[in-house]
Amino acid sequence: MRIERLAWLACRDEMERRARRWYETLARVLSARGSEVSISRAGRMYPTVTRQMTDADRARRLGVLEFAVDDIAQTLSASEQAALRNTGVLPPWFVGAVLKHAKAVKQEMARAR
Repeated sequence: MRIERLAWLACRDEMERRARRWYETLARVLSARGSEVSISRAGRMYPTVTRQMTDADRARRLGVLEFAVDDIAQTLSASEQAALRNTGVLPPWFVGAVLKHAKAVKQEMARAR
């Protein structure tokens, strides 16, 4: 299995958690009851949120994180790659590097549109 895939599997739960937003749980619960959600936070009104919208937004954020994981996984040293293959554990700096690189990936994708 490729090192990029192993890295993704090792940090997928953390990346999915980071791709989730606070209002998605509310939208998911209310949409299960057939409602649409209008959210007000700190005096700002957000547009109506549907489950499909939150799913699409989360998928987009997760896609950016996937690209970042692939790029950062290629920078792992031989010993870090061996540790990942043997134990499934990433180095402590990995998630921080992915999040930092994800910002650059997001900006690059926005410029490409």
